[in-house]
Amino acid sequence: MKRPPPLISVVIPARNEAALIASTVGSVLRARDRYREVCCDGGAVEVIVVDNASDDGTADVLVRHTAEGGVLVATCSPRGAARARNLGARLASGRMLVFLDADTRLPPGALVRIAELVDEQGYEAGITRLGALDGGWRVRCWWAFWNAVRRLPLPRAKAMPACMFCTREAFDEFGPFDERVAIGEEWPILAGLYRTRPRRFVYDQAITALSSGRRMELQHFGYTRTFARYVWAVLSFRGRLDYPDHIRHAPRDSTPRRLKEGALPTVPRTTADGERSWPGFGRWPALLGPWLGKLRMHAIEPRQAPGRPPTIAKRRRWFGPLLIGPGNLYLRLQGSGVRVLPGAEWRARERALHRALHGIELETGPRGWLILPRWPGVVLADHARSRLDPAPARLRGLDAAGRALRDLHRVEMPRADGGCERLSHGDATLRNVLFDPGTGEARWFDFDTAHDPGLAPAWRHGDDLRALVYSAVESFADVPVALLLLTVRDAYVDSGPWEQLRDRLARGALHRSPLHFAQACPPDGRRRELESLLLRGDWPSGSLMEDADGRSIG
Repeated sequence: MKRPPPLISVVIPARNEAALIASTVGSVLRARDRYREVCCDGGAVEVIVVDNASDDGTADVLVRHTAEGGVLVATCSPRGAARARNLGARLASGRMLVFLDADTRLPPGALVRIAELVDEQGYEAGITRLGALDGGWRVRCWWAFWNAVRRLPLPRAKAMPACMFCTREAFDEFGPFDERVAIGEEWPILAGLYRTRPRRFVYDQAITALSSGRRMELQHFGYTRTFARYVWAVLSFRGRLDYPDHIRHAPRDSTPRRLKEGALPTVPRTTADGERSWPGFGRWPALLGPWLGKLRMHAIEPRQAPGRPPTIAKRRRWFGPLLIGPGNLYLRLQGSGVRVLPGAEWRARERALHRALHGIELETGPRGWLILPRWPGVVLADHARSRLDPAPARLRGLDAAGRALRDLHRVEMPRADGGCERLSHGDATLRNVLFDPGTGEARWFDFDTAHDPGLAPAWRHGDDLRALVYSAVESFADVPVALLLLTVRDAYVDSGPWEQLRDRLARGALHRSPLHFAQACPPDGRRRELESLLLRGDWPSGSLMEDADGRSIG
């Protein structure tokens, strides 16, 4: 039986990309697998890699993906990214074309999202947000700047070939890529369609593709030179004819100092004294994060009115509004995916979530005080550190917290556009959950931090799981890491967020920024064990676990 033609064709031009092409193709294959799971048409995606006269072994790297992943590899002898993309488009048989640079990784849900944008919302072409695959603060600022530029209502501001898509009809109408130029070869397609039918073009911020900043990092004054080159390309056609910054990887003994300090690649490394250091950050997040975690932005007062249940009054301290703006700017540049809510927005979210989760209406007192119910129980982080109760009793609190987080993630809240979205917490550490040992119930509280609304639910839920498991590894210091992970997994049974966690960890550091270390700063050895277990997924049975005194706690 003949297989149906593919719905989506992914075209990847590659020239001398032996170092990164495997991870790029792997990200596309994961996105293809996710698309197959959701859309249930096994032959719906084809992947085409065009080797653009590489001489560094790129073709050899692609052999394994050709045999195992069903990737089609073509060769384009005349050099030029535009020629390679055009060849891939001619070979493609899908009615949706996705063009991805060889140094850019596709998130797992990208193809599902692109199909939704084209089939359900009627868009003919679009681009995605870009994030930093490697590097430090410079490259994060670089991509944040260009993501802001993409918002401008200008045709050329909408053109970006690193991760773009269009329908076959749009490509045939406005294409192909301009083979005369080295910069802006995508302008005829993207800028042309936006100029003609702007409502059929989308800059989708729900997808964030991670792109390498090595071209700028490896040049002297690389960011300044690249920006000046783009400005010249916009002002003059001559500025588009050549792109001389073709350095892909530094020579063995001439790597710039900032790269030797960890800008490339974005993977965890171990220093000589055994302490874990994260590229682009060094050791300072692990030093600054715990200090930030002790910074309390809220004043809390227990209250007892005559004839009424006990309550807690809560409001921002005087310095809170001063820190929120700069803090959120840093979180955005760092790509954390969360933000701290201003006062009015925070109080509105607290009221909405208490209404959705507990069916109660919160009151607002004078001077901005928010009146909350005083739930029975203890903060789970304190309960976990207490040695007065045996480990099994304390683990029941972690199990209850995992189940309560799963229930929170399944609640749907109405959006302003009339749709619904699933909830996420934003700061799901053990400091923000109450556990009642008498009833075995757990309740999440403190909703002043929220995930960016454009992020996919699986990403937001996976980030909540990250905060939960890392804080558990820190707080339950006497319980084996594998048992903690097993407890959370058995309580939180939805598989999507766990897969998101593994995908993020496979791409590099998962728990690395000052925000993360403010949430939880577990010992380095336990953190490495946790990450190894998350990547493998073969966690041992809890029945074989013992506590620090040798007693079985499984």
